[in-house]
Amino acid sequence: MASKYKDPLEKMLYPDRVNYANGVLLDENDFKAEQIYFRGRLGRALSYLHGFGTVAGLNVLTLGSDPHILRVMPGLAVDRLGRLIELHVPYCIRVQNWFVSQNADALAESYAGSVADGLPQAVVADLFIKFDTCQRGKTPCFGVGNLDATDAFTAERLRDGVGFDLVIRTQPEAQKPRQYAPYEMMSEGPMDFEAAMEELRTTKLEAGWRESEFWNSAAGNINVGDEYSSKQNGTEVMLARIRLPATDSPMAYNTTGAIEIQNDIRVLSLSADELFWLIKATGGV
Repeated sequence: MASKYKDPLEKMLYPDRVNYANGVLLDENDFKAEQIYFRGRLGRALSYLHGFGTVAGLNVLTLGSDPHILRVMPGLAVDRLGRLIELHVPYCIRVQNWFVSQNADALAESYAGSVADGLPQAVVADLFIKFDTCQRGKTPCFGVGNLDATDAFTAERLRDGVGFDLVIRTQPEAQKPRQYAPYEMMSEGPMDFEAAMEELRTTKLEAGWRESEFWNSAAGNINVGDEYSSKQNGTEVMLARIRLPATDSPMAYNTTGAIEIQNDIRVLSLSADELFWLIKATGGV
């Protein structure tokens, strides 16, 4: 089951390591600090070297036996904090059940704003994958506070798990969040390589782009764009845009319509080899 505590990596951390010495008594805080240090350093390296987004897999499609069930295929992603989000088995989402649980006004606003050339009106939502912590098993422990007893238990293991968010988009079609800016450049096709490198130098390397884009060090907060809802923390990774068939009189899910899935909106976490290939493909030398 999902853990109810906040991941320490989601707040500003200093790289403090435990200082070991003979005779020092270690308690749970020391072991937690040890885990946080190594998790934080690894996450920092991954986020700065490879960015965030899908690493492999995680394609979103409909289930063959039921066209109204979304299926997320196994794969790997990196979130904005550098945490690995690994889905080991396919995950299914019954969109009709999700639809009836949503606010009717938000559904209607999304439907009204979905007018686009060549596309039927629909309720538009974006699917995100996110890092989640799951408790596994039970083991005896010393209780504290109101739980002080000889039969107290706690989770035996914490597993790096996965969660999903399906966020309604109520903006007009032209104003809906699109691809993350660097990836929009890639989709434009061949470009002037020298001009692209100059833009990288002036707007990214010299302007402290990574700090301003990913982390507000002074406030200790993650900087997020308008692709996130107020209920998200900004570490989620967008996978696909979903257009759900609906009727507006009354607003209801249309079981005779078809779900449209746009997987090309997702952000990709790129390795050095993939970046080299993209440079060659876009006209670089």
